[in-house]
Amino acid sequence: MQSFDLDRTDVSKIKAALGGDDEQLKIILEEYHASEIAILFESLNKDDRQRIINLLSVEIASEVISEMHEESHPEELLLQLHPDKRTEIVEELDYDDA
Repeated sequence: MQSFDLDRTDVSKIKAALGGDDEQLKIILEEYHASEIAILFESLNKDDRQRIINLLSVEIASEVISEMHEESHPEELLLQLHPDKRTEIVEELDYDDA
């Protein structure tokens, strides 16, 4: 598995985008790999995590969930999602991540 890291500039850029509209945030998020978004989630509150995960495609969202550290409680994030999206994400997860 490839390792990804975010620097402070990246984190600041994304946090600033959280203050804007969803379309702009989505454009910025497309610049990052799912592993980087998972790392970012460690510094975000639950509302921001939920907002971001809802903007991501099911494929990317499932990758983010699978990359999240256990301490970040990916299961809590899944439970906050609309049941249809949650189901799609879980179906997309690798069997060992589900």
